[in-house]
Amino acid sequence: MHRAPPMSRRLTAIFAVFAASLSAHSALEAQGSSSKPAFSIDDALNVVSYVQTDLSNDGRWLATVSTVRRDNFGVDYRRDGDPTYIRPAAGTVLVIETASGKSRAIFPEKRNVKSLAWSPDGSRLAMLALHNGAFEPVIWERSTGRLTTVQAPAGSYVAENSDVRWTDDGASIVFALHSDAWKRSIRERFDRYTKGPVFVQSSNDPFLAWDDLRRSASRRSRGSGPAASTGSSKIRTRKRTTFFRS
Repeated sequence: MHRAPPMSRRLTAIFAVFAASLSAHSALEAQGSSSKPAFSIDDALNVVSYVQTDLSNDGRWLATVSTVRRDNFGVDYRRDGDPTYIRPAAGTVLVIETASGKSRAIFPEKRNVKSLAWSPDGSRLAMLALHNGAFEPVIWERSTGRLTTVQAPAGSYVAENSDVRWTDDGASIVFALHSDAWKRSIRERFDRYTKGPVFVQSSNDPFLAWDDLRRSASRRSRGSGPAASTGSSKIRTRKRTTFFRS
């Protein structure tokens, strides 16, 4: 009896599996058309995450930011490595009462906010909110819902990699500052490194150009502002300090 060559048998088997797969897929599609639709791209983009969370010392109040994946659209990945670049990350800032689960939005719209921090007594919430391309320290008073913005001194702004902390007595908040001159200098260097046409890195330098650019973000000044709710407050600056991070 004549037998088909091995290659022919293999192709026949492949076609049989392919035909069976098509038949099964068609059956699933027919079944799915009358039942719950499959997981879609829109479903993936609407997945909710909670970030930047802080719990008050007494455990009664939880502050968090609710985001969906589509909130991160618009990231310019060409700016990766630029210490002055702030990625879009808008979200809904919520305060949740842990005993009841009731939540309250702090802002009427989504905002790019980070570093939520409750005061020691849990009566106020400090955060850094993006405004006009830079973060601003904002204090929210829980009893009244009032927001106080702490204004940076002329020639300075809150550092892109800053967080915000409360002093132990709850009288002030502390954060880090960069100067406007530093920002201009770093952007010029980043443009030179990325737009060329050529730049040279030398092993004789203490750090290679990209490493030095990244490390420069750690050279910051300390700033602090009163936590009283006066609508707008001024920052007190301190000497320039280098913060080392692992």
